[in-house]
Amino acid sequence: MSFESPSTDFFRGLDMNALGIDQAYVNITHQLEEKSVYLYKLSADCEKCPFVYHDETGEPIGSEGYNFTIVTHYPWQLRLRSSNENHSVSQFIQDPHELCTVGVNGGEYGVYDIILDETQSCTVVEALEATNSNLALLYCFLILLGLGILFQMLVFVNKKGYLDGLKSILRGFKKSLGFEVKEKPEKEDNNNETSRPPMKNRLKSLDTFRGMSIALMIFVNDGAGGYYFMEHSTWNGLFVADLAFPWFMWIMGFCIPMSVRSFTKKNTALPVILIRIVKRSIKLFLLGLFFANNGNIQLERLRIPGVLQRFAISYLVVAGTSAIIGKYMKPMDTETIRGWRSYVVDIFTHWPRWIVAFAAIFIHACIIFLLPVPNCETGYLGPGGLHDDSEHLPECIGGATGYIDKLILTNAHIYNYPTAKAVYQSSAFDPEGILGCLPSIFHVFLGYQAGQIILSYSGHRQRVTRYLIWFLGTGILALGLCGASLNDGPIPINKNLWSLSYVFATTSLANILMALVYVIVDVKEWWGGEPFFYAGMNAIVLYLGHQIGWRLLPFHFAVGTMNTHWIHLVESLWTTSLWMFVAFVMFKKNAFVVV
Repeated sequence: MSFESPSTDFFRGLDMNALGIDQAYVNITHQLEEKSVYLYKLSADCEKCPFVYHDETGEPIGSEGYNFTIVTHYPWQLRLRSSNENHSVSQFIQDPHELCTVGVNGGEYGVYDIILDETQSCTVVEALEATNSNLALLYCFLILLGLGILFQMLVFVNKKGYLDGLKSILRGFKKSLGFEVKEKPEKEDNNNETSRPPMKNRLKSLDTFRGMSIALMIFVNDGAGGYYFMEHSTWNGLFVADLAFPWFMWIMGFCIPMSVRSFTKKNTALPVILIRIVKRSIKLFLLGLFFANNGNIQLERLRIPGVLQRFAISYLVVAGTSAIIGKYMKPMDTETIRGWRSYVVDIFTHWPRWIVAFAAIFIHACIIFLLPVPNCETGYLGPGGLHDDSEHLPECIGGATGYIDKLILTNAHIYNYPTAKAVYQSSAFDPEGILGCLPSIFHVFLGYQAGQIILSYSGHRQRVTRYLIWFLGTGILALGLCGASLNDGPIPINKNLWSLSYVFATTSLANILMALVYVIVDVKEWWGGEPFFYAGMNAIVLYLGHQIGWRLLPFHFAVGTMNTHWIHLVESLWTTSLWMFVAFVMFKKNAFVVV
């Protein structure tokens, strides 16, 4: 059963079940017997691109008509021309061979007729109504909301002891079957000196946030139901999948000042600290290298950059410099400082870290805007290929960022299928490349700042207020750098380049989300963070596990043609939920894996 099946199996001889997710048919007919008619296409997703010849057949469109499929993620501009001499034609220059240009904003499983009459005027008609592909999202959200409410009700009832009678009956039943049953222990007297000491306090909201991030990463890596806006943006912009990775970077930075304080309290020697940091960085890098090349054993095609590799390099720089600074500088004492400085203790504690952070951004800016790139415009930040009316070579993708990777690593050792390739006809580009490590280091330092707030201030109001200030401050900086525009600002928000506006935008969202989760989980205790709290305690296991599990039952399955959002969404949610359950079992068994 599907909520988004085609309304009919066949329509005017078209097999509707042959369409995939977010696809529609377009039928072109014309009444021009003395002219050849050729089709050129332009997607709204391709910024400042030319119309490109649709050379599926290489022949002109006959009067009997021509059917083809379109992807309905973005609106299309379709141009009918009397010549196909050029593979592409500019959308900004008058076209002498233009017959007509029409826009088609199609929907899934729709059928659209484009009729070119004798006056060279085009009409678009929706011959078959499209389905609502977003209903699956609504239904799944309501189901998950209901399950979440039911779970919280069961937790509440269990805490109140209302299920003790049922538990006793079940224990008796198991005992009657011969199972060894542990009797429920008596409640310990709080005044008893021999009672078990309380567990070390832990910032539960941070583990919850980390768990939410890993759940999001698993969900989007498993396809996110096939919804394009939950995947990565083509080039500029911020989609759902663009959030998980930077949030993890931010959270990693959040934890570093706690580690530095722990080393300081234990009076651990600096060489020992640095060796531990280097060891952990090497482990992360190697794990990333092995898992990113899962299934690829050709050393001449080994991809070097990757997600965990970026973590390793950023952690090495931030944790290493923080350990050195923390060893020779004492943190500012909020109890003794008075006046305006008491409001910025978190910022000025171990202040030399900001020198390293801003140095990384300064070096990055100098390279991307000043480094000459052969056959490319200096300071170019676009995807190359069709971008800017095909003024840039496909190899110009990412400007200096892409050039450095190709110069040092070559195309053979970087990612060859970037999100921009299919749309802009660009060349290879690695979103986790070398130059992007510099803004990532700055990103981790911003996470360090958030963690320093916890250490510098003990009051809930003080902490939340500062998270809100950082949310507004970094959000304003992001809007200023991108010019509150998708493509026209000085530094657009771009995950592929890890642009500075992207760093500030995702940091802003991380601060507001952390503030919200902190209030709900740690301050008000309205929610225990389940099930994300468990996932946050074993995030590295879930990340590495889902990299392999997508090839295996029960973590991944297929049913029929898998050509609806509904079945893809169920599969993605099943995979994510199963990994949440794995985290829960590991938590209950006190099994925690750290690198």
